[in-house]
Amino acid sequence: MKFFMRLAVLFYVTLVLFLGAFLLLFVGRVLDFGYIVKVLYKAYAFDQFRLIVAITAGVMLFINFLFYRFCSVNVRRDKIIAFDNPYGRVSVSLMALEESARRAILRLDEIKEVKANIEASRCCLRCRMKINLSKEVNIPELTSRVQALVRDKIQDAIGLEEKIEVTVYVSKILPSYVNRTRVEENKSDTTPASEPNIPFRGYRI
Repeated sequence: MKFFMRLAVLFYVTLVLFLGAFLLLFVGRVLDFGYIVKVLYKAYAFDQFRLIVAITAGVMLFINFLFYRFCSVNVRRDKIIAFDNPYGRVSVSLMALEESARRAILRLDEIKEVKANIEASRCCLRCRMKINLSKEVNIPELTSRVQALVRDKIQDAIGLEEKIEVTVYVSKILPSYVNRTRVEENKSDTTPASEPNIPFRGYRI
């Protein structure tokens, strides 16, 4: 798949470079207009040139079809895994697994935000977890817990002993004093306001 995608990208880059250089040379009057007309006439009138142009057009359409197949259709297919049950075939959306893993990780008190991305390949499932920590913790110990939790969650969901690779990227660590400040602010916001101290001046009858 990656080979065909690279081939298609290389083809489109070469085609754009060729058309761009041709247009620049044409508007700069470097290319003779009469010569271009002769070439186009030969491509239209002579069978050999017509065959070359037809083959080139067919190759362009075929590469365009491959580019569409591997860049748009397979994006949707890569987001689904399938396996066979005794009563038939089952397909599971990887987006559902991503959401399930994200909810499981958010139950940890040390985790503030999570972004999950799961990709399926022939050899394994690759899970990339991007997390923000709510406080300063032992990162190796916490990430090990996250990896084990994600692996167990996915295996329990699909019921298969597939190889699962879990990579964790810690993007932000919120300092502890920020958490304490926010907790104190929340407490002060919920504390009812005390009544103002009005001096007693007595009553008049």
